[in-house]
Amino acid sequence: MKQLHVFYRIFHDDLIPSPTINEKQLAEYKNYIEDNLAYDDCCKLFELNDYDIKFRFYELLLKNNIGNFKSWLYQQVFVEMEDEQSIKKLIKKCQVYIKTHLDKIRLQCLSDDDHKTVFTISESKTVVDIYKLIYQSFVSLHDYLENTFNYYLDEHIVVPCKQRKQFIEKYKVPALNILRSIEHFNASPKIITQITEVLHRFLNDDFTKFTYSQMTYCEAFFSKLENFICHATNKTEAELLIVLVQFNFNRIGVFHYLLTSFRSNLNRYSSRTDKLLYLHKRLKHYNQMQVCSKCSYNKKSKPLHVLCIEWLEHEIETLSILTPSVKETENGTILNSKISIDLSVGEIALVLKLLQDTKLISASKSTMFRGISNTIKSKNAAAISPKSLSNNYYDITASNKKSIQILLEQMLSKLDSL
Repeated sequence: MKQLHVFYRIFHDDLIPSPTINEKQLAEYKNYIEDNLAYDDCCKLFELNDYDIKFRFYELLLKNNIGNFKSWLYQQVFVEMEDEQSIKKLIKKCQVYIKTHLDKIRLQCLSDDDHKTVFTISESKTVVDIYKLIYQSFVSLHDYLENTFNYYLDEHIVVPCKQRKQFIEKYKVPALNILRSIEHFNASPKIITQITEVLHRFLNDDFTKFTYSQMTYCEAFFSKLENFICHATNKTEAELLIVLVQFNFNRIGVFHYLLTSFRSNLNRYSSRTDKLLYLHKRLKHYNQMQVCSKCSYNKKSKPLHVLCIEWLEHEIETLSILTPSVKETENGTILNSKISIDLSVGEIALVLKLLQDTKLISASKSTMFRGISNTIKSKNAAAISPKSLSNNYYDITASNKKSIQILLEQMLSKLDSL
């Protein structure tokens, strides 16, 4: 962006602020001021010392270049460019450029104390004051991006310091209200801690990277949580968990707490039928829950309700494929009902091969092996694994062939006598 080339000159070239001023520089400063100010204002130059003139030069230089850039950017977005993706790329480029230079000034040009007073210019107009002025110019440019091109801002970019501190100050009262009220809330300390940890990090400005996405999330979440905790009449843990799921407070600790709750309730039931009924009720609850689709505490993780749904579906699937040969009585007692066949595993596998090869069985081999292992026990094995059937299916021994041949002859003889 050549429109911001002045900042390259300020940080890397001929415009680097220097604590000293030579005659050539002073003349250049005066010439620029005279070219960009009205006559009456230029006459006041004689009342200024050299450092005031230098500061006034940078002040005008930044004002003119920032003004020109704002005008150019507005023209690009609303007149020249039509492709939305191209516009977003341009705005993101501006965001990154501003954030990079704000960090550069804060880390390389200002002390911690100077940064705390970055919006205060001293009377001495030192080099530090010039860097403060440059910092203020970038903040002004960023404010312009937020106010004019908010729709196109990249939500993953880190929010600059000034905007972050303003946001924290704006939501400080709601955060403190939640902290005061949640102490008396009837819920597990584990789930309360998950919330208070985030609130304290927010109030202490302790996020490693506070992005626009997180700022948007905090705005919606704090508003909803404050309204619920401070004003709702039904302040139960179950209702609190619903709010956390609806606003996708997808911290790993919250998800683990929900799983612990699921498992605890599931263990209260002894029969598979009752367990499945509980899981299906929970699944229906989360599938029908209205969630804020645009809200997410952690954008890199799946939504909290999706994590719950996936876990519930997996548990239902696991319980549903419980061996069909196992029956439950009404009191949950497990009874074995496998059919016993007076054949070895190898002989059973050979019979299956004959049925498969003559196309009397249309199922796939893997499905057939699973089905037989779940329903039949051999004369020398109460439990037959699908793998054992598969191994014998492809490795037919002479003894097994002889045994089945005798069996088939006996069956044919029996058939003739019917």
